[in-house]
Amino acid sequence: MNTAYKRTLRKVSANSVKVVHVAPASPMRFGPHALANLDFVINALRLVGTVPSDTYTIVGFLSRLVGANEKKDYLGHRFLEIYLNKTLTTSARIKSHITEALDT
Repeated sequence: MNTAYKRTLRKVSANSVKVVHVAPASPMRFGPHALANLDFVINALRLVGTVPSDTYTIVGFLSRLVGANEKKDYLGHRFLEIYLNKTLTTSARIKSHITEALDT
C-alpha cells in the first residue's frame, strides 16, 4: 500500500487520497491503522523487524465467533474473519476510520 500511496501523490495532493491500514506489516503508515493483538502473522514479523503497535485486543480462537464469511481464523490475521468480524471491536473502528477518511 505504501508504494501505491506514494505514487498516487505524484498525480494528486494528499488531500485527495486517504489511507486506512489494516494489519500493517510496515512501520511506515500514512493514516490510522487497525492491528489485533492476536494477529500471529504480524506478531511473527515482530521477531525479525518492526511493525506498528496493536490497537485492538481480541478474544482467543476458541472464544471467537465466526467472521463476515462464516469462518474462523486461528492465525488472527484474515480480513473477513478478524478485521471485518462484527463481533470484534475491529470492524466498527475500521468502518469509523474509513468514514472519517471519506469525510475529509
